[in-house]
Amino acid sequence: DRPSLTPSESTAVPRSFPTAAIGQRGEGYYLVDLGSRAGTYLNERKLGPNEEPALSAGDRIAFGNAGANYIFEP
Repeated sequence: DRPSLTPSESTAVPRSFPTAAIGQRGEGYYLVDLGSRAGTYLNERKLGPNEEPALSAGDRIAFGNAGANYIFEP
């Protein structure tokens, strides 16, 4: 079982400063890396600069080498 990450919890990333954010556009959500050094990963693919991929239920989100993956649940 992996922890889930909902849009309202996107700022609750276990870091001293935000590394990524989940935003809302219309009825959908997207993920954006906020310039982290280690990167933000969506379904095991590292996000590029200024990339804002849409999120779907069950997507896997990881932050750098933190060792934890989160499952997106809208």
